[in-house]
Amino acid sequence: MGENDFYLYAESLDYNYRLIGKLANKAIRAAKEREKELYDEVYQNSSMTDKLIREAVLTSLEEVHSLLDKKGTYFNSTIPKHSFLPCDHGIIFAANIAQKFANISGFIRGMKQIISSQIKNTQAKWPFQENSPLAQNLNIRYPIVQGAMANITESLEFALMVADHGALPTFALGGLMGPEADQLLQQVASSELRDRPYMAGIIGLEVIKARRDVQLQSIQTHGVPFTLIAAGSTNLAKHVLTQGQRVFFHTPALSIFQDAMNNHIEFLILEGSECGGHIGMLSSWILWENVLEYLDSIRVSIHSKVNVIFAGGIMNAMSSAMLATMLGNHLDLINPGIQMGTAYLFTPEIISGNALSPVYQN
Repeated sequence: MGENDFYLYAESLDYNYRLIGKLANKAIRAAKEREKELYDEVYQNSSMTDKLIREAVLTSLEEVHSLLDKKGTYFNSTIPKHSFLPCDHGIIFAANIAQKFANISGFIRGMKQIISSQIKNTQAKWPFQENSPLAQNLNIRYPIVQGAMANITESLEFALMVADHGALPTFALGGLMGPEADQLLQQVASSELRDRPYMAGIIGLEVIKARRDVQLQSIQTHGVPFTLIAAGSTNLAKHVLTQGQRVFFHTPALSIFQDAMNNHIEFLILEGSECGGHIGMLSSWILWENVLEYLDSIRVSIHSKVNVIFAGGIMNAMSSAMLATMLGNHLDLINPGIQMGTAYLFTPEIISGNALSPVYQN
């Protein structure tokens, strides 16, 4: 099983149960079918309380378990591809842990040593300090990227405030049609922001290729310094690179990160499932640690630091400190940065910058 072999059961009902299993197998298909039936049952019965919904979710999952168990495809299956198990996605670290630590006592001792050294390294060098290597590369004050939010971060006034406070502002083009995106970027190119770092974000899905290509043309025409690609392929990122753009690329899974890194995409964003928008199945902590372990395993072949931007649930000093500590033993491999979106929704500037209605905050 790998990082993509997870399924959130009852996600739409706010009671998530994580299952591990090959997504195309009949066990997962059975769970999906039962989940749809459950969804219809709940929303056709407006009198159901949260407690009753939770009980219904558990009962339905037990029904699926029972059905599969009778067919020999649950727990006792000798063919893993036909089964699934309730399992946290942290299991993807099992092989690495088994290889690195001989036994439980070795694991506990090793973890204590790792945590201690990471804290010391972070105390010695705060990774998100002013004029950090990544900040210098981007020509901004702090290694902070303002997350793109469709229908919100389309305000020039707000972008200027973000830039004035030392972060990299991002215009979200995903919710705009071609002429609207072009008009916005033309406005930016005629403003005082034109000679400062800023970014335009697009959605790379092939189903909106026509709109995406028009937006990319506008980005090139108006000289936008950085392009952010969400839900796109590495081939698309490489194409944008050939147009002379500097690219930020969403990598919500290790396999995508590896592909992008091997193709020399300059800035890689690790978007955990706590992010909005186009995300993968892994939560931030799992995704981040998975990528850091990979980089550690190939450190001898890394000749220049990788620009890695961490995203998902980072919005205050505490969350930043937690992330910084995680990075303590990897600062020789990466130039780290932070992407924050939700945090900006609660600032006075997003209201005064006409990006969000005060009704939202009230």
